[in-house]
Amino acid sequence: MCRLIIFFCVLLSSFAAICEELVKITPEEAGYDSQKLNTLTQIADELYNDGRIPNYVIALYKDKENFFTASRGRTRVEVEEDSRLDESLRVAQRSEEVSRSTLYHMMSMTKPIVTTAFLKLVNDKDISLSEPLSKYFPEFEQMLVAPNGDYSFQFEPAKRQITLADLVSHTSGFSYPDFVTGFADVGRSYRELSIFFDRDMSMLEHMNLLAQIPLVAHPGEEFNYGVSVDVLGALIEQISGTTLDQYLKLNLFEPLGMNSTGFVLDSSDFNRMSDIYGARDWPLVGGSEFKPIGMLGRSSIDWKISNLIPAAFYMNEPRFYQGGGGLISTADDYAKYLTMIATVGMLDGRQVVDKEIIDIHFTEYVSGIEQMRRAFGEAARYMKFGAGFGIKNEPDDLNEVDYYFWAGAFNTFFWIDPKDNSVGVFLTSHWPVVYNISDRLEEIVDQARLGG
Repeated sequence: MCRLIIFFCVLLSSFAAICEELVKITPEEAGYDSQKLNTLTQIADELYNDGRIPNYVIALYKDKENFFTASRGRTRVEVEEDSRLDESLRVAQRSEEVSRSTLYHMMSMTKPIVTTAFLKLVNDKDISLSEPLSKYFPEFEQMLVAPNGDYSFQFEPAKRQITLADLVSHTSGFSYPDFVTGFADVGRSYRELSIFFDRDMSMLEHMNLLAQIPLVAHPGEEFNYGVSVDVLGALIEQISGTTLDQYLKLNLFEPLGMNSTGFVLDSSDFNRMSDIYGARDWPLVGGSEFKPIGMLGRSSIDWKISNLIPAAFYMNEPRFYQGGGGLISTADDYAKYLTMIATVGMLDGRQVVDKEIIDIHFTEYVSGIEQMRRAFGEAARYMKFGAGFGIKNEPDDLNEVDYYFWAGAFNTFFWIDPKDNSVGVFLTSHWPVVYNISDRLEEIVDQARLGG
C-alpha cells in the first residue's frame, strides 16, 4: 500500500505532501542485521537520558528507502513535561515527538548542498574553477594576509588571487569567528563584525566587510575552515541573477522532492521544528546567563542544557541567505540529497546533477592530514577533504575510503558509505559540538552489514 501511495504521488503533484516520508523497509531487506543496529540507540540514549541533548533522530537509508530509525525526545523539552507551565502556555508552545519529519537546523550540513548547487551552476555556465573570485567581486582582487591570523605580524600581499577552486576546498584563506574554528586576531574580527552571521545585513554588506579583513593564509596553501561556502552562496546569486533560496529550490529541492527544506520556518511547521539548546550561550543570540533546565515535573531526567534559540527565531526572514549554515531540513529530506550524491547524481531514474559534479565532490583537494587535524583536532586524524565533503579513510589503509561525511555546529552529522551507497543521518539540537559519536555509529552500521 505504501508503494502504491508513492506511485500516485509521483503522478499527482497536488499530493506531494504525502510523499514527504520515504518508503520504509526492514534492515534485513537492505542487507543489515536488525539486532546489531539496535545498539545504535544505546549510544544516543546515553546522552539523552543524562540530559545532555534535548532529543535525537538516527535514520539509515539505502536506495532512497529507510531501513532503520531510532528517536527520542520532543521538539521542545520543557513545554510538555513541566507541570509549572499553565495550560495556555503549553498550547502556545506545543511540541511534538521527534521523528524523521522533524525539522532541525542543519548549520554546516548546509555546506555540501550549496557546494553541489554551485558546481552545478559552474557546469551549466561553462565556468572554470580556476577563475578568480575578483571576476565577480572586484573588491577581492588585492588581498592582504595576516600570517597565522595574527595582526602583530606585518601583513603580506597575497601571492595570488583567490580562485573558485580555493572556495570549494576551504583553501581560500578565509576563516571563521573565534567561537567556531577561527583563531587569533582575524577570528576576533570575524566575531566583532559578525561576518555572515548578522541576519540584518545584506549579502553584499557581508562581502564588502569580508574583503577588508586580512586572510589567515595565502590562497591555495592551507585548509582553513571558514566562510568560503558563504561566499559560494554570494557567487550563486551574482552569477545566476536570483536569490540563493530560489536557486536551491529550483535546481535541487524541487527536483529531489525536498519539500521541507529551506531557510525560513513557516508558521505552520512550528510544532515540528526543534528548539535549540546548549551547554553554554550561543554568542550571537540572547546573551543571558547560562542556566540548566534541571529536573521537570514529569521527567526523571536532570537536564544539563539550557534554552538557547527558540524555533520561532527562524520564522523571521533574513536579509541574506547563509550558504555556509542557514538551512532547515528533516532526516528524510536530507537523505534524498545524500542518496542522489551516493548514486552519482541520479534519483528516481533522473540525472539531477552530472556525474562530473559528483567526481569533483569526492576528489581529494586537501590531502595533508595534518592540516585537517590542525583544524578539527584528533577526530580528524584519518580525514581528508574534497569539494564540500570530508573523506574519512580506513585507519589501516589511508588510500581506501571508509565513508564521506560532514557535520553541523548543533551536533548533527551524516555519512555516505561507498561500499553499498547507504547513508546515515544523526540529528539533534545542541550547541556546542562536544559529542563526536559519528565514528561509533558508522562503525556499528558497518558491522551490521550482512556478509561483511
